[in-house]
Amino acid sequence: MAQNFRALQLIFFSIALLLSAYATTYEVVEGTAPATCGDNICQTGETCINCAGDCGACPITPPTDTGATGGTTGRTSGTGDSGQGNGGAGGGTAPTATVTDLNFLPAQAGREATISALVFNGLGSAQKFIVDLNVLKGNHVEFSDSFTTSLIGSGKKYSLNFSHKWTPSTEGEYKAKYTLYSNNKATKYESKEITVKIAGTNENAGGSGTQQPGKNTPGNENTPNANASASPTNTGTETNTPQPTGIDYTLITAGILGLILATIVGRMLIKGLI
Repeated sequence: MAQNFRALQLIFFSIALLLSAYATTYEVVEGTAPATCGDNICQTGETCINCAGDCGACPITPPTDTGATGGTTGRTSGTGDSGQGNGGAGGGTAPTATVTDLNFLPAQAGREATISALVFNGLGSAQKFIVDLNVLKGNHVEFSDSFTTSLIGSGKKYSLNFSHKWTPSTEGEYKAKYTLYSNNKATKYESKEITVKIAGTNENAGGSGTQQPGKNTPGNENTPNANASASPTNTGTETNTPQPTGIDYTLITAGILGLILATIVGRMLIKGLI
């Protein structure tokens, strides 16, 4: 009798581990890959976010709430034509939303650049967001655009491409200022500024963006010049289809526990315990 009881205890313990393994989740990135993704060439509109197979993988991690300045990277694929800057999350402990991986591809004078980014929803419920972007040379606005996301689940990321493209007229450093709002702009979650380095027409466009520490811009104090881009629109076409990333440790753990449970039950059947 005691032997039967110990065997049943072991079975129930294995079942509990199996259920806890299935209760875990893994990170997803929300967005849609361009139609050109998969041709092994990192083309305009493709980034490490929406087409890692062509442009190479990039780390995707939720922003931490340490108040530290966001890191910066320049990614190179094929001819090395991308410029990128990362925004950092603000200090404090309250849940928030943030923009990361702002990317200009290609970052070269005279070439039309696709601008992409990730929006992370760290709030407690699904939300829609608006991202406003201004690119400046000195105090003159060279380009502006706005993007409205679809519904993003709590703890999820959304990959976007701005509707308009930007063609830098000259090489050098530009300032990119972006602001993240709630869907009705009643709440501003983040406002940051990064430096975007644009390569010359005869250079290898391996530029990178640099995050400026403590540069929060609560309002737009700059007036667009006559050469500024068209007025912002909210006609983005990104979708909200989850794509799993990384190794599915949940499935591996569940499989191992299932094998253990099957072995125990089989041995008990052979011994006539159940």
